[in-house]
Amino acid sequence: AVVSAWLLRPNLGAVGTHGSRGQVVRATLELPKGMTYRIGDRSVALSPDGSRVVVAARPLDDSAEISLFLRDVSHLEFQPIAGTDDATYPFWSPDGRSIAFFANGKLKRVDLADGIVRVLCEAPAARGGSWGSKGTIVFAPSAVGGLSIVSDAGGASTPITTPRTPEESHRLPHMLPDGESFVFYMFDPEVRGVYAFDPGAKDVRLVMPSESEAYFVEPGHLVFVRDSNLMIQPFDPRRLELSGGAQPIAAGVHSNYQRQFVNMGISAQGALVYQPFTRARLSRLAWMSREGVRSPIAIEPLAMPPGYTYATISPDGRRAAVGLVNSQIKRSLAMLDLERGTVTPIGDPTWSAVHCPIWSSGTQSILCSASSGARYNIMSVPLTGGGPPQMLWGEAGFEYQLSSLTPDGRTLLFSQWYNRDKIGDLMTISLGKDQQPVALMTTPENEILPRLSPMGQVVAYLELKINTPLANRGTLKVMTFPSPSSPVPVSPAIVTSDYGWLADNELAWIDASRRAWSATITVKDGDVDIGVPKPLLGGTPLEENTQIVAIDAPRERFLMVIEDEPEEEPGLIFVSDWRPESVGDRSDLK
Repeated sequence: AVVSAWLLRPNLGAVGTHGSRGQVVRATLELPKGMTYRIGDRSVALSPDGSRVVVAARPLDDSAEISLFLRDVSHLEFQPIAGTDDATYPFWSPDGRSIAFFANGKLKRVDLADGIVRVLCEAPAARGGSWGSKGTIVFAPSAVGGLSIVSDAGGASTPITTPRTPEESHRLPHMLPDGESFVFYMFDPEVRGVYAFDPGAKDVRLVMPSESEAYFVEPGHLVFVRDSNLMIQPFDPRRLELSGGAQPIAAGVHSNYQRQFVNMGISAQGALVYQPFTRARLSRLAWMSREGVRSPIAIEPLAMPPGYTYATISPDGRRAAVGLVNSQIKRSLAMLDLERGTVTPIGDPTWSAVHCPIWSSGTQSILCSASSGARYNIMSVPLTGGGPPQMLWGEAGFEYQLSSLTPDGRTLLFSQWYNRDKIGDLMTISLGKDQQPVALMTTPENEILPRLSPMGQVVAYLELKINTPLANRGTLKVMTFPSPSSPVPVSPAIVTSDYGWLADNELAWIDASRRAWSATITVKDGDVDIGVPKPLLGGTPLEENTQIVAIDAPRERFLMVIEDEPEEEPGLIFVSDWRPESVGDRSDLK
């Protein structure tokens, strides 16, 4: 029989972790109070014997850094692991005595017996790793490119897979029992899915097309997500081939459509943990004056990505384009009629990610950064006359964050990251035919979101420290444009990415305490002069469930989103025995 024990704080000590063949316990494991998963990266790993689970978690209010938390599933609480700030993609050693993870551009390990954290090697923008039985770790050091291998004692890493094209991304490896072969996920221009590395042939082969990574479970199965169901299929780790059919073992499993990871862990002894499919956060829209007076907008609540929502407003202030998100983190683009309350999808439905829309009034189009795989391109989405979106620029290995246009609409300002290190540079590109980007600012620091004043004389941008754990927060600076002067900080306070021009000579921003400010910005003798910052919104901090997503400068007002229905509480489902012969008939699976 299957016993559904939906307990808020279950004590599983009497049940054990290896599964009772006559009874299967299914329970909810709460994350630490006030915590949630790290956005965009895999955050969960189960020990090989299924007795302990580790999660990478961050405070909901971003008041502290992300770190690792460990829990014995027979106990009630997660406990923090010291020295694991900024941790992501955790995974266990085969003996269950150590945990490896990525943080601050490094691959690290922590030994649980003594708590010592050691750096193993460089990993500037990692996308997962796996610890083999022969004392080596295979890992993805960057968001693009091949996999590398390193000793679990540390040292120089060595490439082990070679992409055939610059667009390929090899990630999310899982070692097989021989300690030399492994399966991994590949973004491939032709067939993306799960591939296997054959150490004898030193080559890779397709195992199956897929939209999720695949976990290997001894003695011979792959586990993956298909249509929100967790599936298991026989797999020969020597022949590197699937056989038979796939069988569902859990329903309603969350997977990340953009990065193909699954927040889960599975043990051959029977234990399973996974993040359940949850409803996306729903938010309402409103206008807000500089004094803080709000005017609701009559549009149904929309699912918008928390903390990463950007919108663009039409010149007449009557429409806005905004990014939406579903529960699998697949992002799309929609046009909102702010007066009639209608919502119209735009762009390409095959895109898995759309970011930072910009209204191009001269051509009646929306510019955005979009991807349907590992490669991002700068796209133009026509609003009149039909026709498909057109690619303006894209280079393998780079991501783009669009932020503003020059007053004549001919030049786009944006930031770009090289996926191997995720360090942002400020760029411009003319929107004419066959144009290429030109660097506006490139430094060792991480610069993002160049936003040009309405008259085009001053550009503001955000400077982040390298490997900062709090995304999109840093020092707000300004300089002249198009010939840059020496950058000048606007405020000594840490500023969020919710900033922009409220008027031609007035820059507005939100600091880390969520208070809104503005200052006059003028140019004198080729240098930028900054006035004394003054509070906006009556000096009252914004609530935690609100975000400013665009500024309508001609009308001196803010477009904001207000949480209407919060995202479902994050948690983990624990199943004491996932094995098909224990589960039996599962009528809840679709």
